[in-house]
Amino acid sequence: SSTIFGSTHLIWDTNKDHSSLRFEVGYLSFSKIDGQFKKFWGRVYFEEDLELPRKIELSIDSTSVDTGSRIRDGHLRSDDFFSSKKFPTIRFQSEKILAGKPNEFIIKGILQLRDKRIPHEVLIKISPTIKDSWDYTCLLYTSPSPRDLSTSRMPSSA
Repeated sequence: SSTIFGSTHLIWDTNKDHSSLRFEVGYLSFSKIDGQFKKFWGRVYFEEDLELPRKIELSIDSTSVDTGSRIRDGHLRSDDFFSSKKFPTIRFQSEKILAGKPNEFIIKGILQLRDKRIPHEVLIKISPTIKDSWDYTCLLYTSPSPRDLSTSRMPSSA
């Protein structure tokens, strides 16, 4: 997935017109399903040097899940998975951000999914700052490949 953040301050918000939040999950160990969340909000808090974020927050509207199948999306919104009626928002809050290779960092944090708090880690690549057509300063963040979610499995409905 990729996200563009733009601001002239040390708090950068998701640019919803140029961002996506996509995922890939395995199905019965032999195929993969691609999907996205159409509604999400992200915020990155930087130190003055803009080198390494000090905090990242992400909120996802679980009702906006879209895998291209109305039946599958309804099942994902059900109590078997997201329980979207009772828990409409999925949240991620960073707890620690570590520098990785050049232009990369690792975000360790808590994924709030339903009534569960799940430790989760994400590798992010960052672009140099750029000016867009409207003269806003922007950064592009990408997660280079789907991450292993074995430590962030969906909580059971039981």
